[in-house]
Amino acid sequence: MAEVVAGLVLGGIPIAIWALDKYAEPFEAYHKYRTSIETFRTNLILQKWHLQTTLSNIGLSSEPSIDELRECFETKYSSISRELMFIVQRMDEITARLINRLDINVNGKPNTLPDKAQWEWRRVKHSLSTKKRNKVVEDLRYWNEDLRRSLEKSEVPAEDDSRKVQDLKRRFNSQRCNSIRQCLISLHRALESGLRCACSPPHQAAIDLDWTMSESDIAKTFKVAISYGSTPQPPKMLDSWRKLCITSEQPTKMVDSTPELLTPPPPPDRALSPTSSIRFKVPHLKFIRSSSRTPPPTPPITIAPPPNLFRTLSTVSNSASTRINSLCVEVCTERNPWTLTGFLKDPDEDQDRRFSLGHSQTDLPKIIKAVPLKSLLSSHEQSTQQRNPYLSLSAKQRYGIAASIAWAVLHLGGSLWFGDYWDQNQLCVFLEKNEGGREVLSRHPCASYNFSSPASLEEPPTDDFKHLIPNRTVFALGIFLIELCTNKPFAETRQAGNGAMPASLLDEYQAALSNLDEVYRLAGDSYGYAVERCVKFSFQGRDVHKDFDFSQFRQQFHDAVVAPIQATYLMLPDSHNPW
Repeated sequence: MAEVVAGLVLGGIPIAIWALDKYAEPFEAYHKYRTSIETFRTNLILQKWHLQTTLSNIGLSSEPSIDELRECFETKYSSISRELMFIVQRMDEITARLINRLDINVNGKPNTLPDKAQWEWRRVKHSLSTKKRNKVVEDLRYWNEDLRRSLEKSEVPAEDDSRKVQDLKRRFNSQRCNSIRQCLISLHRALESGLRCACSPPHQAAIDLDWTMSESDIAKTFKVAISYGSTPQPPKMLDSWRKLCITSEQPTKMVDSTPELLTPPPPPDRALSPTSSIRFKVPHLKFIRSSSRTPPPTPPITIAPPPNLFRTLSTVSNSASTRINSLCVEVCTERNPWTLTGFLKDPDEDQDRRFSLGHSQTDLPKIIKAVPLKSLLSSHEQSTQQRNPYLSLSAKQRYGIAASIAWAVLHLGGSLWFGDYWDQNQLCVFLEKNEGGREVLSRHPCASYNFSSPASLEEPPTDDFKHLIPNRTVFALGIFLIELCTNKPFAETRQAGNGAMPASLLDEYQAALSNLDEVYRLAGDSYGYAVERCVKFSFQGRDVHKDFDFSQFRQQFHDAVVAPIQATYLMLPDSHNPW
């Protein structure tokens, strides 16, 4: 059999997968056993799929023979053909040992009596312990990756060399980005401290993140909407909101909780970028996710902030001299007119930061309800007549939203706002009533962090595919970038490509890959490269350093994702239907 196809790698893995199906059948009712077998089976399918993709990319069929492999390697890769064949042989040996442990002959038949009772979990458990199963998958993955890197050209260019992207890269200030991150992390702690209550459903906080704030060192003022319930609401629906202006006041010392690798020097002083002059046209984002997991704090490291940031943030308003201990009470209390002044304090004593709160009915419109952002995307299931004209987005608006999300992932990725499992399905915009009484969409897309009590926190998703999707926040960003480009919800995109709507994370990953060509066609190379990087998590450096806690990774994420997406937005003609 080893001379028919590429050893047992492609010919043997399907047999092992079939055997695992047989082992699992008698234990359908035992969730733990079934899950373990299914996880192992899925990992084998994935490795087989990776190998087939690699071979297909060099012009081979999905199941080439050994002779075909050797001829291809010697013709196209003569200098390393021997090493490439060695990789395939190593994968053959791994697969052969797996089949032997599963007690299967090369024809796919059990070597023991055909008694179904013997095709049970303990055969796998005794012959393939958790450690051995993980070793099989890790070895296959290791050689698969070596083979792919040897045969394929770089999937994603090292950098985008367009003039607009290069200009945005030069303007990026790593220290300012870090200062904004620390400010937002501190704000989260302050809000969480002020919203410790037993309200059901819990309060949400929607924060407006304008990418133009990354262009300036002036004091940061955020518009934050807080959900509350002043009257009986339907179950699990807290749809009344108060919008606040929250200004950060400079702490007495700047503490950076992020480990640094190679912190680039700050660029020279410059004028504000053109993006700041189009503030009124750019849809920006506030972010929503449920509090599903609280990552452990990182040991602090003190750094010096940009000089201008010290000077401007140190201007403290004395009008907000009253500390707000319970933001819940203040927001839920009815007043006519409703006003609020005071400050929230970061409970972290090392930060010594506080946030002044203010509310003006003339400046802040009345929020009617939150509209899911996905409902603004076109859908074949919804005709144009059924969709309100103000609930549709132009291409300019969609790419503006994409830029806002990318900036926000840079500022919030890895923090409590997003955590490890950001749910991009919760993104929305507010339907507001302006001064003339007309209902309009807010200029900025919005969403909300759910300040759930510890008892109500959901169990985080499993890490079965962490090797494939190591950062789910970045992967979720990639999915949403695809949706904004194609102007279709991803579920609809997957259904059109596969004939049915898949539910697993693996299916979603494969569906995202299958849509990359369409993204390149519609949005161009800059946007397409950024999306591909997010879906495949294609970034340089050691895996342990591919984290938003590191300034070097933030710099790379900006240059590889944020700048190309923002450049795509800036190069589009102005929309005739601004927010």
